[in-house]
Amino acid sequence: MVEIDTSQLRDVSKETKQLSSDYLEHIQKIFKRINGMNRETGEWVGDSSLKFGIMASNDSRQYIKFANILTRYANHLDNVAEKIDLLCIGVKKQWQNYLMIKKHYKTLYYQV
Repeated sequence: MVEIDTSQLRDVSKETKQLSSDYLEHIQKIFKRINGMNRETGEWVGDSSLKFGIMASNDSRQYIKFANILTRYANHLDNVAEKIDLLCIGVKKQWQNYLMIKKHYKTLYYQV
């Protein structure tokens, strides 16, 4: 027998979405700060700062991609929980129908 607690799946999904959102927010702030060192604050100027800014922009895409993957995974957990709940409802209805037919069959059998 397999026991699956879909409420726990939903809790993990919710927490993963929140963590992913927080992570994405921090990543965007970090890379905005890095890219602003040359243009906005003048903390680091010259060719090396421009090259680093380009490199950082390329790297930021990977970090953002990771955050999006986490969000999609959390959505997948929600979908799995929903499908499991629907499956259980369907199986429960089929089982109830089976028991009703079985009871009705016994009634007919004994009446003959």
